[in-house]
Amino acid sequence: MNEIDLKADFDDLLSTPRPLESLDSLIWKSLTSAADQAGHPWKEAAVATLRIPSHASQNPCPEIRTIILRRVDEGPRTIDFHTDLRSPKVDQIRHAGDPSPISWLFYDSASKIQLRLSGAATVISGEAAQAAWESVPEPARDNYRSVAAPGTIHAGDDPPPDDQRLVQPSEDSDSEDSDAGRRWFCVVRTTVTAADWLYLRRGGHVRASVNYSANGRAISRWVMP
Repeated sequence: MNEIDLKADFDDLLSTPRPLESLDSLIWKSLTSAADQAGHPWKEAAVATLRIPSHASQNPCPEIRTIILRRVDEGPRTIDFHTDLRSPKVDQIRHAGDPSPISWLFYDSASKIQLRLSGAATVISGEAAQAAWESVPEPARDNYRSVAAPGTIHAGDDPPPDDQRLVQPSEDSDSEDSDAGRRWFCVVRTTVTAADWLYLRRGGHVRASVNYSANGRAISRWVMP
């Protein structure tokens, strides 16, 4: 699904007699396509977690970053991204409770369609994340071979070179170099509980909300944009 298709699909939906009845299905169809296709406009998303300060005098602060949508399962309404187990976002999720509140933001500037998702996130690591690790291309596995945790301050005027930044496999190691970061790899899985869809359409903006009940039922409503 390309940028034109995303706009066309939602335009087609809005031209039907009762678009609200099929909106949830199209949202999840679009998310599934985004997880499977590198060039999809919703492949990259922003994810927000809550940083809880260690000092009582400080206020909690939301932190947002861009991630890559890796997997979508429409049945249980779960969406995944991959990250380093040592990253601050993992600490924030675990500190807030596992599962933890989390928010996602998708936006396509070509079609001007925005999707916000909220839900509960859990961290999957170790053997439970093995299947996901095997799906990671070898060049991308370097992302998990950092000697220091993500966010660690590096002293120096230049960025650290790879031979200092990445764990180097030992000469007598029988394991593949690409597996050097396996222990730091994890999946963050969100069970989506609500969606907010906004189309900044010429001729009139359109917005709808979808809430998911505990039994899996989707309740869709039009919302003032």
